[in-house]
Amino acid sequence: DGSVAHVNDAARSLIAANASGWREAFPHLGADGDGGTIDLSAVIFAHRRAGAPDEPRTGEITLGGVQYSVRLSPVWCGAGQPVGQMAEWRDVSQDRLYAGMMEALNKVQAVIEFNLDGTILNANANFLAAVDYRLDEIVDRHHSMFVDPQEAQGPAYRAFWQRLARGEFDTGQYKRIGKNGKEVWIQASYNPILDSTGQAFKVVKYATDITAE
Repeated sequence: DGSVAHVNDAARSLIAANASGWREAFPHLGADGDGGTIDLSAVIFAHRRAGAPDEPRTGEITLGGVQYSVRLSPVWCGAGQPVGQMAEWRDVSQDRLYAGMMEALNKVQAVIEFNLDGTILNANANFLAAVDYRLDEIVDRHHSMFVDPQEAQGPAYRAFWQRLARGEFDTGQYKRIGKNGKEVWIQASYNPILDSTGQAFKVVKYATDITAE
């Protein structure tokens, strides 16, 4: 019937962090989630399969400007009778924001990802168009394929990747070599991506093709 039977500490913290949003959406819920009722009919469960009403359902809902992912699972007693539902909540606002930012960047900039040693992991359509390669032609190869061979053998190029591996970013205008010797000039930033300990684990380059200029 929607009455709340149990709330764990993680859920209390989630509610407290956005108390006004929860109060507005669920006015009959207790201040920290304990007691009262909650109506989950507002959550649209997009992945519910026809003919499987007792399987877990997932969906998303926005409360007070915060986006949540919700997983709703049936709870059964020992005799196999339904006794309630368990709702698992996760704040996905930052995930959605990051995804939106990446989508916007991919529309206007050339983006390519590397391991710390310079091995190519991925690239978007804008980058591939700038250098005239297909993705399968560059993945697992080294960034040096885009650099003049003499420059790639020099100490400055080695130092460039050493700085990135230490977590230091690099920005500027660079001459790069595309397929069949095509000369490409880019305005770019090489950005080390850090893990939770502050250590770099990959490098992402955002670039604009300025060859015409």
